[in-house]
Amino acid sequence: MILKATFVCLFLFAFFSYDKYKDSRGRDHYFFDDVDQYYSYLPAYFIYDDLNFTFSNKYWLIPAENGNKVPKVTMGLALLNTPFFLIADVWAKYSQYERDGYSLPYSACIRTGALLYFFLGMLFLSKALMRFFSELTVAITCALLFLGTNLLYYTLGQAEYPHSYLFALFSIIIYLSIRWHENGKAKHILLIGLFGGLCTLIRPTAGFILLMPLLYGVTNGASLKEQIWFLWKEKVKILASIALFALVLTPQLLFWKTQTGNWLFFSYGSDERFFFGSPKIIEFLFSFRKGWLLYTPTMLFSVLGLLVLKGAARSFQVLTTIILVLTIYVFSSWWSWWFGGSFGMRSMVHYYSILAFPLAAWIGFCFERNLTTILCLGMSAMFLVLNLHQTLQYKRNMIHWDGMTKKAYWFSLTHPKFSKDDWPTFESYLDSPDYEAAKKVR
Repeated sequence: MILKATFVCLFLFAFFSYDKYKDSRGRDHYFFDDVDQYYSYLPAYFIYDDLNFTFSNKYWLIPAENGNKVPKVTMGLALLNTPFFLIADVWAKYSQYERDGYSLPYSACIRTGALLYFFLGMLFLSKALMRFFSELTVAITCALLFLGTNLLYYTLGQAEYPHSYLFALFSIIIYLSIRWHENGKAKHILLIGLFGGLCTLIRPTAGFILLMPLLYGVTNGASLKEQIWFLWKEKVKILASIALFALVLTPQLLFWKTQTGNWLFFSYGSDERFFFGSPKIIEFLFSFRKGWLLYTPTMLFSVLGLLVLKGAARSFQVLTTIILVLTIYVFSSWWSWWFGGSFGMRSMVHYYSILAFPLAAWIGFCFERNLTTILCLGMSAMFLVLNLHQTLQYKRNMIHWDGMTKKAYWFSLTHPKFSKDDWPTFESYLDSPDYEAAKKVR
């Protein structure tokens, strides 16, 4: 009952505060920047019949050796949006709206789909959490994930970005992995292959979530041996799942083969790369420019929770630690470790589904003692309010998308609203990164 009430409250909050947090930048649709690139496959295929993308000059196209150009991003998100795009296309076709892929029907349907995916993900995450924690702990965890992190902004502000979609897919994979290890049913591992393929097709690094079915339950050397034996016994099902995973990737591979002559194509170009020898880990975690734990301090509870996972929930300890370390290392090695213009460290948002388990463990641990309960609730409320405040500040451009400094951060934090005279001071504190210099060897 508590969990259902929490979900109703979260839905009502999202519904009634949507206009407050959405970010349309004064435009009549949401298809700009990264969103438009992920979305581009749909109007190109269904409306303009032009997979060379010559119908528009606003897409980020990368030239291949044969002279053709292909989108910088892959088509996974477009596949997830296809049902909602087709509904919008019929709506536009039989109404006064322009059938261009960008009028109101398309904007409304894609946004609705994004929100539905998010709430589906939250539903599966809560089902998974309920197998290990009390209903009250799960309710608080779900509320804190949504309201106390930048998942809020990437659900209500820029829902069409891939992060809320991946949050949903990750949550489903986590639930399916738990069920597969419980009963060994083929349908669960096959669906993991399907959804894992979609994750990878949206963002290749999202394939890290496939460590979930492989490492779930490993807590020590003995359990690792048991896990290896279990995976060996399930080898036929795993191979079938891998085949389904590959099948999901096939449309992208065929597209690359047709357009470039190669089955694989690095669509980010030669000047964008990882610097694995010099990751910016400290900056990634704590910098005023975009530090993950600075702008989303709620996740400090999740990091601490790794130390107090117990009972059946210990099945997540090794797994989550490995995924967390791996993602921080890889993402901080990317040439643009701040990931362009964004609120907080957006590359971590979809990993909140796996980090929800140590977060719940920390909340449960604190609830075992009166004093820590008060401290935990107090700090959670403080982090939640801070996140709501900073989300609004970002929407108002009072937190800059890539140029924040220590002075700019504290100025924004201590000025709930800028007067006309405040803007020059704030802008003088900003220091945007040199993108071209960042692409060079560190």
